[in-house]
Amino acid sequence: MLTIPAMATEVYGLLWTYLGEKNISIYLAYTLLELTIVLLLARQQEPTWSRLLWIIGLFSLSGFIFNYEVNEGLEFMLTEGLLEACMLSILVLVILWRMAATSVVPLQLRPEFWLFMGLLIYFGGLIPVIGAARIVYERDQPLSQALWSILPVLCVIRYVLTAYGCTLVARAHHKQFHGR
Repeated sequence: MLTIPAMATEVYGLLWTYLGEKNISIYLAYTLLELTIVLLLARQQEPTWSRLLWIIGLFSLSGFIFNYEVNEGLEFMLTEGLLEACMLSILVLVILWRMAATSVVPLQLRPEFWLFMGLLIYFGGLIPVIGAARIVYERDQPLSQALWSILPVLCVIRYVLTAYGCTLVARAHHKQFHGR
């Protein structure tokens, strides 16, 4: 669900950068979409958590609004990203923990395990990158730019694990309807 919007965001972000325009708004829009989709996935996994997921969503959204007001626009907005990464890491960790405690099937055979594991690695990996970004930027801008090269690695890991989960679904579907 996120692959096409993620690719479109990166293409538009790159294009806007080459045109000399600020590209932060496209990334913020994608981040809000990503937050919504992850919360919907969590609701699918844990239907009784609707109220908690609304609270997480509203709290994350308030981080966007607060940071926008503090930074007087769309400059260097990291607070909401750090807040979202922390909240979603905890949420996904709890989902994985509950999955491990309640699953009668080995976790490696559950497609949703791979999806949520990819999300945990991604959002958990964002925390130190985003947390250090402003401090590193103030002291060493080239190092700060290098720090952001970690994000594509996290994205690749996330999408590889998601793809593996999808192959498990496809195999189960194939086996169910074709007997192999």
